[in-house]
Amino acid sequence: MRIREVFHETPEDSVNENSQGSRPSEPKEASSTEKPPLYDSRRPHCQRDNITQKPDSREIDMPSIPKTHQIKVFSVSDRNLFYCYEAQKWTACLTLETCDLSRLMKEGFYWDKSSIEPESGFFLLDQEDLPENESQWGWKCARVYQCSKMREGIIQWKGQLRILAQELKTLAEFNLDILTADAIHCMKVRDSEERIVYRYCRPKPEESCNAYYDHMPMEGYWPWPKKDEIL
Repeated sequence: MRIREVFHETPEDSVNENSQGSRPSEPKEASSTEKPPLYDSRRPHCQRDNITQKPDSREIDMPSIPKTHQIKVFSVSDRNLFYCYEAQKWTACLTLETCDLSRLMKEGFYWDKSSIEPESGFFLLDQEDLPENESQWGWKCARVYQCSKMREGIIQWKGQLRILAQELKTLAEFNLDILTADAIHCMKVRDSEERIVYRYCRPKPEESCNAYYDHMPMEGYWPWPKKDEIL
């Protein structure tokens, strides 16, 4: 269901009404014959219940719904050669989804090998089995882990860790203990509309930013900011 169909107005009508200082019309009740949107059953429960269409920026009173965020963390074997993938022995990409970002920022985001779900990992042995954005950088194989974190009986976050390498031996002997916060080279958090709300990049620390809590120190797996970095 599109927002414009709910309001029954054209873009020109909207501009005219707002230019006269009047509030936008309230949304009308949706038809009972309309089919509900399809949800991806593989995503966290709070995301499946989320509204799928983008909210109208003119709307004043929006319903209170869980916000899903994507956390993406990159680590590499040699941080001095981050932009030279051909010289890297391996790279790790941790991609998570959470509906509890505020708590993760305020109380700490903790990840380690205990977050790996038992008997959920597998190997991709052929380069042709890798997504294009991985194979185009020359990676030839991957090791994949499923991971999640429970808190108070609720999934706090859930996602996937992918280790990419040139040789299978590197993946078979990979030690997850080396993926500490100090090993993070780049980290980004996006909201449900793909907008950046947090960014950290080791080569450009001056461009680190947090749209929600500015320079508030954050604990655990957050690489920035730390208490000793705040003046």
